[in-house]
Amino acid sequence: MAIGQLMAWAETFGLVALPADGAKRQAAYAAIASGYHEAISDLPGDLALKAVGHVKRSHRFRNLPLPADIRAAVANDLALRMLTLKRLESALRFGRFAPPPLRPEDLIRPGQMAALGRGILSSAIASMPGAETAEDGEPPAVSERRRLALDAERAA
Repeated sequence: MAIGQLMAWAETFGLVALPADGAKRQAAYAAIASGYHEAISDLPGDLALKAVGHVKRSHRFRNLPLPADIRAAVANDLALRMLTLKRLESALRFGRFAPPPLRPEDLIRPGQMAALGRGILSSAIASMPGAETAEDGEPPAVSERRRLALDAERAA
C-alpha cells in the first residue's frame, strides 16, 4: 500500500517516466515497486505509510527518493520498537525463571520481624571491635539499660 502511494505520488509529479503502453507501463511499474519492496519490506505497515507520507511532504528533488530516504524518515521509530521488543523478550525470558510468589504462610509476621531485628542488632553490637558482653551475656547496650533501671529501683 505504501509503495502504491509512493508510485502514484511520483507519477503525479513526474518523478518517474513510465511508458504510455499499458503492458510496458505495468512492467516498469512492477520493476520499480519490487525494488522498493525489497528495500523496505521489513518495515511495519504503519511505519512504511508514515515514512512515505514524510517523504511525500519533504522530498525536495525532482527524482524518485531512494529507499534509504524512506527508511531514514522512520529510523528512530523503528529503533524504539526494536528496543521495546528486546525488553519485552527479556522480560518474558526472565519471567519464566522467576521464583514463584510467596504464599501468605511464608511471609514474615511483624512479631517475627521484630525478633529477627533484635537478634541482628544484638549480633551486630557484640561483633563490634572492643565490645564486651556483661556478666549475664547480654550486649553492653542492653546491660547498661538494665543497670540504669536497677539503679532507679534502688533509689526509689
